[in-house]
Amino acid sequence: MITPHEVVQLLPEYDTFAEVKRNQVFQFVDTKLQKLQFKLINSPYAPTQREDTLNVNHNPTHALHEWLAQFPNQYRLGALTCALAVSYITHLEVRQLLDIVFAQFIEHVEDAAKASRWGSYQQLPEYIRGRIRILPLSDFGQFPEFIRRANIAGTTDSTRRPAETLKKYLFDCFEQLRYIADWGENTPYPDQSLKAVSSMTTILLDSFVMVVEDNSFSGTSAASDLRRLAQLTDIIFTPWLQRILATGHSLPKIYLLLPVATAAAVDNIAARLPISDESCFPIPPIVGQTFVPSRDSFASGLPEALHPLQAIVGPEVSLLERVGAALEFFYDTYAHTYWESETAIARRTLVTKEDVVYGYKRGGYAIVSYSNCPNNSLPLLWYPHIGAGNSELKALFPRVESRITHSTQSDRLEENIDCVRKDEHDYLKSYLTEHYARIL
Repeated sequence: MITPHEVVQLLPEYDTFAEVKRNQVFQFVDTKLQKLQFKLINSPYAPTQREDTLNVNHNPTHALHEWLAQFPNQYRLGALTCALAVSYITHLEVRQLLDIVFAQFIEHVEDAAKASRWGSYQQLPEYIRGRIRILPLSDFGQFPEFIRRANIAGTTDSTRRPAETLKKYLFDCFEQLRYIADWGENTPYPDQSLKAVSSMTTILLDSFVMVVEDNSFSGTSAASDLRRLAQLTDIIFTPWLQRILATGHSLPKIYLLLPVATAAAVDNIAARLPISDESCFPIPPIVGQTFVPSRDSFASGLPEALHPLQAIVGPEVSLLERVGAALEFFYDTYAHTYWESETAIARRTLVTKEDVVYGYKRGGYAIVSYSNCPNNSLPLLWYPHIGAGNSELKALFPRVESRITHSTQSDRLEENIDCVRKDEHDYLKSYLTEHYARIL
């Protein structure tokens, strides 16, 4: 069985260390691996449960040894430093953080409704509880369990799972609105269109919309979908706002819940959304655990968790420089194909080496969730991703890729939004005016 000592012996610097320094490095590596092994045993890394080529879930020390041996000698210390920085987020931790942000959401709902502190969802008065709507940003793994645990009403089956994600909800809404904008009274599906408009206003008017995701590391996807939701509410409510308010109704209050996020993601989302008392978004995202660049990202310096290791190896060996060299080598030799051709990222935005050598949008993190490894984390931890077809290299935490085929539906959605916003013939405006005359 491979030991942490044998992992350390793979480093060419090992022979230059004095005996005391060798033992200190070994103790540091051993402690880190014991903590990682405990987490992996209790919450295995899901993407490798079917095919764990390095056996990381059952023997992370062996996996680390095999993974590190793939690197040329001069890059091994940098690669090992990246691996030792891993923040592994378990299933239980996400569950607890979900409960925390949900409790904070309930407090915000109570404040917005000017209600007493009831303390939990089940204790809320029915007139408030019935106004809560829930839309997950994605169909993330813990969502059904969270819904059952919270016992949230208004979902569609015995699992209490909503029928759709936010993206699907938006896609369906704008499809129906476009029918009206293009055809007016001659819409080919009049009953369906009428039902869709009635559903949109019923679901959103006076509501507290809880948009939830298990994590966000760049904020790009979350900000895009929330911006589209804001556009939807603007289109169907703003021209009739005075009438809506005069009849005692209110705009929806939309909240984003994130158990885990980076500070950059939170800033990105907040910067791209209206945050004010008059808008749909009364507060910034509600976050359980925040990763901060100055403390956690290699792109901003050596993470604090590795400062003791730097003190052990001494100032003559810069761990941050070794990490930078390893990441440069890894990008040039392997990971560049991911950004250039394996996903849709390069087709949607200009990507340079500087942007991604530390991960998407220069994340620089060593974050690994039990459900996946984000591409904002260091690429040498997760590349090649599952299905990449690269047989010469094995990743320690291969990621399940989610950015390969998104673009077609997103393009169609943006096209529909553009047509609906223009409403060239005023068909939609007339349709909604008649609708509000009936219901208000």
